[in-house]
Amino acid sequence: MHHVTIPVSSGRADKKAIFYECPMYDVHELLEYLWKDAGVIVGLQALKDFWQHARAMKQPWALQHNPSELRIPIKIFGDDCKISPTEKVTCIFISCPLWRPTAARNSRFLVWSLRESLSLGTSAALICIVMHTYPL
Repeated sequence: MHHVTIPVSSGRADKKAIFYECPMYDVHELLEYLWKDAGVIVGLQALKDFWQHARAMKQPWALQHNPSELRIPIKIFGDDCKISPTEKVTCIFISCPLWRPTAARNSRFLVWSLRESLSLGTSAALICIVMHTYPL
């Protein structure tokens, strides 16, 4: 588990921001765990079909890669949900679109979450997370 420093609401009336060490999983470590320990497998034919289709559809991101490199596509996305009648949580997940587990709920992996009551706006926290995960 890692931490990323993000600005959050102090909860005071003046709405002053404070910095919070928010726990998050490192995406690289999570993917390594999924492939090495949890048994996530993406078949070679599925990878070939995916990249062939993406190139045939002239997807710019697919055309930028060497056709002999069969990289496994990873999806990163955010969502929020209610955890009580008055509280929501915002989350970031990753998934592997080419991996098909027996249950769909097993195909998404939580990277980060934050209670909405602490949020100054999702974009502020997301920028900190992206910079933590992919430093310049």
